[in-house]
Amino acid sequence: MNRLTWALALAVCACGRSPAAASNVAPAEVSSPESVGFQWQIREFRVALQPPPGQAVVGVDGEKVRAEAAQALAEVALVGTIGAPRDPSPASWCDVDIQLSWQAEDAAGMAVALEAPTAIALGVQIRAQAETTASRADQAEVALRVATVQLPKPAAVSLGAWLPPRLGRAVAQVTADVLAELWARRRTDVEIVQGLVDADVWKVSACAREAGDRKLVAERPRLDKLCRDTRKDVALVACTALGRLGGDQSVAVLSQAVQARQPEVVAAALDALDMLHTPAARQALGEVAREHPVELVRARAEQILGQWERRDDAN
Repeated sequence: MNRLTWALALAVCACGRSPAAASNVAPAEVSSPESVGFQWQIREFRVALQPPPGQAVVGVDGEKVRAEAAQALAEVALVGTIGAPRDPSPASWCDVDIQLSWQAEDAAGMAVALEAPTAIALGVQIRAQAETTASRADQAEVALRVATVQLPKPAAVSLGAWLPPRLGRAVAQVTADVLAELWARRRTDVEIVQGLVDADVWKVSACAREAGDRKLVAERPRLDKLCRDTRKDVALVACTALGRLGGDQSVAVLSQAVQARQPEVVAAALDALDMLHTPAARQALGEVAREHPVELVRARAEQILGQWERRDDAN
């Protein structure tokens, strides 16, 4: 795995209900179960492209990406109608705002022009916000997700033709992830616990995130197991949930997750150890900073420890 892949993966972040709930996540690998039992009706689905100055791509516009994303979302069982709500309950309607920005990078991870010969990859930031539409303003809810995804750039290709379908699929994945979070918030604790053993990726991921948010400490053993799940999107959300639970009980599990092959899971495990901020977590991060085979992972562990020292000195 090259340096750029790790650099982009370690830059992935997401936001939930508040800034304090920030964590590393990647767009969910959405599935299409036969029976979901709940569907979101997307009333408005807006996509806006905000490339950096000088990074515009001819032939790529928000409508083209929106159309590609809408097509991909239509295949996700979690999502019902897009653009024409049919569900009689407005509580299941929602508006989705997507903002996209990107930056081309060379092999060293440095920003370059999109058309530069040295550009080998695109780091695309997707900011997705979903807001429920209810009959009363105080009933509405908002979920936010910010994810950075890697889109490798072929040596010779028209970006105008290449970007929209790939961005569309990425937008659809992040949108489904946000909607799954809103879905999980409406579940009871019992339903969240049941969801942790569900077969569907979107459902178990959403329930793992919610278990962490609600600090369902009794579910720590299940979350420990999910950290080792072969589905990376389940594993990384479980790592984040353990970070939010706090305590030293899962330091060993998170230390094992730092050795995972998927950069996104490694990033989530490091951030979870950061959230714990305990002596055991400090020791684990110290070992990562000294011994991990990937330079960027060692650097991230050192960065966390440095931030802790400065914070402790300030206090």
